[in-house]
Amino acid sequence: MMDKEFSKKILFSQEIKFNNEIEGYNDDVEIINEIVTNEKDKGITSLERRRRIVNLYRGYKYILDNHDINKDNLRKLYGILSKGLLSKEDEQAMDFYYRLNKVYIQFSNNIQVPPDEGIDATKIDEYMEDYLII
Repeated sequence: MMDKEFSKKILFSQEIKFNNEIEGYNDDVEIINEIVTNEKDKGITSLERRRRIVNLYRGYKYILDNHDINKDNLRKLYGILSKGLLSKEDEQAMDFYYRLNKVYIQFSNNIQVPPDEGIDATKIDEYMEDYLII
């Protein structure tokens, strides 16, 4: 499991799959492997789906390059993960480092269950400074 080839062939695709499931995407491991292996092949799946998977793959590669966890590197990672996927409204809802607006997290398909509200946007910088010990 410590072998880089094992990580590239098995762990990357599994990690991408599980992260996608959290976001509500249920990509099959085979399609993830196919897209990562043949990144330039536009016939595999939709442009958005391919972009999302490639962004996640590149994000994991960035993390594994042993970058320090700091505001600038988190911003760079966010740029990698969101490249080509955000609407103009989503882009405008971002400050340089963090979001400006409220965010809601829905854990249930039942619309009668209210979503949880994420951390107040005005406190993110303060919390991240405490967390990252900047």
